[in-house]
Amino acid sequence: MLVDPSEKIMGVDKLIHFGVFSIFSYFLYFGFSYQEKIWFLKKHRTVLTLAIASAIGIAIEFLQILTPTMSTSVYDMIANLSGAIFTVLVIKYLPNRIKKLKRISI
Repeated sequence: MLVDPSEKIMGVDKLIHFGVFSIFSYFLYFGFSYQEKIWFLKKHRTVLTLAIASAIGIAIEFLQILTPTMSTSVYDMIANLSGAIFTVLVIKYLPNRIKKLKRISI
């Protein structure tokens, strides 16, 4: 069952999923950023980071179906994807925002 009616939408478990996938996406993004041999990886690092993080998050949740002591959850998948998207957005847009604020002296 993908949605358990007794499961909380927001809890410590979801924050852990969010944090782990944020850290994973951070390292994955910068791993692609410093790639010099294969230009495709560096050029499309944003899309590749989100695609790989999403695929791994979904795969982990579906593999939990095979484990009798664990359950899979759509909310965990959403937390995984949210962590990846949040990190990529911060990496891409925060430096530009800081430069703009410094320019106008705030």
